[in-house]
Amino acid sequence: MRDCMRVLALLCTVAVLLPGRIAVAQEKKEKQQPTVALVVDGRARATIVLPAEPGKPLVFAAKQLQQYVQKISGASLPIASEQDKVSGNRILLWPKGTPAEAGLAVPEDLGEEEYLISTTGSDLVIGGGSDLGTFFGVCGLLEDHLGVRWYVAGDPLGECVPKMKDIVLPRINDRQGPDFPMRWIGKTLQWAKMNRQNYPGGALDVGFKIKPGIFHTQDILLPTKTYFAEHPEYYALVDGKRGGAKHGWIHLCHSNKDVVRIVAQNMGKILDADPDVDLVTFAPTDWTQLCECEACKAMDDKGEVPKDQRMSRRMLIFHNRLAEALTKTHPNAKLLVGAYLNYTRPPKDKSIRAHPALSVVICDIQYCMAHPVNDPNCPPNRVYDEIIKGWQALGCDIYFYEYYYKVNWMGLPWPITHKLAVDIPYFKSVGVKGVYTQFTTQNAWKLFPGYYVAAKLMWDVDADVDRILDEMCNRLFGKGGPAMREYYRVMEDSMANCGRHFPGRGTTFGQYVFTPAVMKTMGDSLATAHELAEDELVKKRLAKIDLSFEYTQRLMKYVRLRDRIGSKDNSPQEALAIAQQALDVLGKLVTEVRQDRAKWDGIVSDGHDSPVSEKWYLGPELRRLRARVEQLQR
Repeated sequence: MRDCMRVLALLCTVAVLLPGRIAVAQEKKEKQQPTVALVVDGRARATIVLPAEPGKPLVFAAKQLQQYVQKISGASLPIASEQDKVSGNRILLWPKGTPAEAGLAVPEDLGEEEYLISTTGSDLVIGGGSDLGTFFGVCGLLEDHLGVRWYVAGDPLGECVPKMKDIVLPRINDRQGPDFPMRWIGKTLQWAKMNRQNYPGGALDVGFKIKPGIFHTQDILLPTKTYFAEHPEYYALVDGKRGGAKHGWIHLCHSNKDVVRIVAQNMGKILDADPDVDLVTFAPTDWTQLCECEACKAMDDKGEVPKDQRMSRRMLIFHNRLAEALTKTHPNAKLLVGAYLNYTRPPKDKSIRAHPALSVVICDIQYCMAHPVNDPNCPPNRVYDEIIKGWQALGCDIYFYEYYYKVNWMGLPWPITHKLAVDIPYFKSVGVKGVYTQFTTQNAWKLFPGYYVAAKLMWDVDADVDRILDEMCNRLFGKGGPAMREYYRVMEDSMANCGRHFPGRGTTFGQYVFTPAVMKTMGDSLATAHELAEDELVKKRLAKIDLSFEYTQRLMKYVRLRDRIGSKDNSPQEALAIAQQALDVLGKLVTEVRQDRAKWDGIVSDGHDSPVSEKWYLGPELRRLRARVEQLQR
């Protein structure tokens, strides 16, 4: 009887526990079970579905998804309209507000560039707050869930695409959005778009619109060719002459009321032509020679002011007048105006406030690129940080014109990821709205770590930069990844700890970063990566890094020779011999980079805005060195 009672009790216990355990097991099984198969054994098992009348960004998104799935698996997913009869699994590219069948609605609270990737039954839904948000959702699927990476702009070698015959997705509920409204790292390139930057242009002409450009827009808004002949009074008086300028950049007469009227009218035409413009921009042409007429000088701060503040008062007065004129005809207009060189700081005169329509784009051209902006131990950046807060105190939204590529670094590597890892989260914390950086694909293989890290942080300031860099080196360089991580680490550490504060000038400060010891470690690391390289893609990528290292070696050799020419220990003959050797090293390097573009493209830029241009940077340095050799020969 007792045995029967025990069996009965056991059965009751099982009866009570079993449904719960079965439910838990079933739930666990469902969670583990893939829900949407896109590709099985190299064959398409899903269809990309678009709304009935998709915009260009959605069509572009569908084609990018189709292209990369084919690169991964070899299978080409068909693209269909919601009006078509589609059987099987679907990938729905669905912007907010698109009518949809029950259960597929995209959340109405998605921001324009936000997205939600979710699985519903056998459907994968990529829903965005707009067409652009949906496109970013496609990028998020490819990057975060399928493992595609776009590391180096402008070169397929810099792309990493995993290979797999099956693409079967688990349950997904991934909602993301950007940390900055304006993210202009990489400009118009597909690389930038796939890394979720929002410069409008190229095949995807939507995003954060700033017109007619980010900076130096003066000659678009008041073209010299159009106005100067009849109205020279519109232009700066320099050395007693209207339109005078040493370097060919003609500034405006900022006290002239007609200049304000015409520029504001032309800004209004831009807004009328494209009502979606976020910011309309005025910024003078380059250089520091502003108008010297009495009316303009009367607009300046009185007394002693720092060089980066000398013209700030007149420029803010002029910008306020522009904003006042433009908002009379376009009340909702927002102006972006420049803070640059001798008008970077806010005015000394605290009685002047910024017009409510003004935002400021600050150029970090003359402070320190070796250390973070908020580094209390960096004197130039303490000033720069005060400048940011000073403009905010005037009521301006802040944008940055950054130099993650800077020509006066003379084509050397620019190891600033340690700085970016601090700067960009700091910018977010103080309310900065966006960042633009100078950029060219002509040196992308040399500078890609900075570009890539910046792009990742502009989307998500909490991204782990060390993890990003570890993965980047491993994905690009295979078994040589740890060696290449050391190659980049030693540069970063040297830049951060070189004991100097500088905005560039590679032939002056580069030697403190690329010391003989640093160069040896870089060379050893590169050699190790070559020894471990197994496939052709990795070898081709390392060949690009070889060229970057070679250029750095040759330029640093020149700098060290140049600096020995004037040593007191030299006899005249020894000084001449060293000068001739320096001339030979620099002359051959500059000539080769100019002429052999097949070799150097992607490593060192060419043309007017290049370290090897005839007019600027190493061109004049080469001429000075020739003159010095001639002098020593006399």
